[in-house]
Amino acid sequence: MTWYRFSLFLWAAICFNTSSSEGSDLSQFSAILSQADVMSKNFQGEFICHSGESEDDRPLDFDLKGLKLQSQGRIWVESGNVVVEFLGGSEMTAVGKGSQYNDIEEVLALSDGTAYRFTAVGSTLTPYANLRIQDPGKSNLISSSINENILVYLKAITEIGGFPISSVLSVPNSVVRVDPSKGFYSVSAKYDDATNPASISYELTVVGSEVKCKSKLTTGIPARSLSIESLVEADLTDGVIIPRQVARRLSGPGYGVARREIMKFTPKELEGLKFPITSQFFRRYERNFAVLQGESQESSEYVTATPDKYMNPLHDRLNPTSKLSVKSSGSSIWMILLIANAILVVALFTWWYRVR
Repeated sequence: MTWYRFSLFLWAAICFNTSSSEGSDLSQFSAILSQADVMSKNFQGEFICHSGESEDDRPLDFDLKGLKLQSQGRIWVESGNVVVEFLGGSEMTAVGKGSQYNDIEEVLALSDGTAYRFTAVGSTLTPYANLRIQDPGKSNLISSSINENILVYLKAITEIGGFPISSVLSVPNSVVRVDPSKGFYSVSAKYDDATNPASISYELTVVGSEVKCKSKLTTGIPARSLSIESLVEADLTDGVIIPRQVARRLSGPGYGVARREIMKFTPKELEGLKFPITSQFFRRYERNFAVLQGESQESSEYVTATPDKYMNPLHDRLNPTSKLSVKSSGSSIWMILLIANAILVVALFTWWYRVR
């Protein structure tokens, strides 16, 4: 069962009643969770993610030992709109020397109910890419990729395994604790079922601008159980909680070899983007691209976006001493020699005329 399907299953199982927890505690808890709802706020910055196997049961931490670089890039979030640029393109996918978009490998975006995947294609000719456009309601491949690679970390304080923490507060048997003096919030809940039991534990501490959070979700019978753990360090600035680093571990008999991931976010003012976007937005990446709708394998449109200075073969685009430059320099030399010869001929003719 996927985490998404499990979330729906758990939701149906626990939401048939309301919580008996104190209203004031729930109100305070919900208020702090709303500050961590990054998707409804504006955020932009850089990210870098490492991942690898996790063979030990030690407490989750942010140690990168044993992990390999998985992805890095830039991200923009504005009121539910998302653009993610993945960096790491090769020389074959580069635009040309001097382009600020040479490192673009792939761009994923969600905007105004539409999902986009822009993929740089290796070429020895004009810089090229493919753009696939999908309606998330018909296909969730792109939106799922955005969620699993980026948003799951940004939402690590408000969700676990795709399940909203705010919904756990209303579970009939949930235990909610709030201590405003210590900035402490916690909730735990269990769903006892013979075929698919589940448990959730969650703790959040806010002291000044420092925020720490840890959570764990386990589902399934012991022999086939799945667990997902999260550890978050975040900053509270201007009423918004932004994760600074997020560690996750996926484990359990039903998962296989345990896996650990660490995502680090660096808030940073980037080039401003104007939402909502359309297919024309991707012209900014200086690559001609074919547009594919839905699951179609045939392009419905071809967009020319490569500047004239990069409309040359790969060698000429990437090497400052390219054939194009040599030809230009060579032409200048021949012109100089031609003029010098002309002057010499005129001088000889003048000398011969005077002698005669």
